[in-house]
Amino acid sequence: MTMDLSSIAAASMNYHAGSLMQAVSISMLKEGMEAQEVAAQQMIDMIQQSAPPVEPGRLLDVRV
Repeated sequence: MTMDLSSIAAASMNYHAGSLMQAVSISMLKEGMEAQEVAAQQMIDMIQQSAPPVEPGRLLDVRV
């Protein structure tokens, strides 16, 4: 089984193209995760700011 130079070059190019596509996909996924992390932190901050302050006995009905 012999491979000529052009088939070796084509195989190498395909391998490197696949590696590049995988690296780009991973980079895009990381950017998406970072954006979701920022959005989640903003939502947590918003919820914490909108929650009423906790005072002892305020949220518990202690009437007898």
